[in-house]
Amino acid sequence: MELRTRGQDTSNPTGSESSGGRDGVGRTGIVARNAQGQVIASRSVLHSNVGSAFVAEALAYSWAVKTGLELGVTEAIIEGDSLTIIKKCNNMSQDTSEIRAHIQNIQYHSSRFLSIQFKHANCEANQLAHILTIESLRNGEEFYLEGAVPGFVRRTMEDEWIREPD
Repeated sequence: MELRTRGQDTSNPTGSESSGGRDGVGRTGIVARNAQGQVIASRSVLHSNVGSAFVAEALAYSWAVKTGLELGVTEAIIEGDSLTIIKKCNNMSQDTSEIRAHIQNIQYHSSRFLSIQFKHANCEANQLAHILTIESLRNGEEFYLEGAVPGFVRRTMEDEWIREPD
């Protein structure tokens, strides 16, 4: 089974860029799909004491890895729009940046997969994760759904299915 997870972290309800926010709260939206593109889980996580956009992005990738492990998948592709975080996750040398603890955590948990890849996806490809993030910001809620997405993103998901060729 292949897992495709898209994580995005933002605290800016009017934009699509990532940040830890002036309020110190980060938000993560994750959509996990199987190899056929069907949603197998969706998740929204709120983080407190997030110092920067860099930390917020690292937390998004960390939660994507955790979600894959919770789903019991053995092969995963983690997609997101932060090239810096992707490079750090793929590089096994010791990280010395402000997010080193998060990168070490991601690398440690990544070893539990038979295969895991970290890949770049543009913001348009992360549309569902972005909507999950924005709505969790508005509602102040976390959720974890297996085999589903919340009603407020169902229309976007259906539109994606119509646009994607087989």
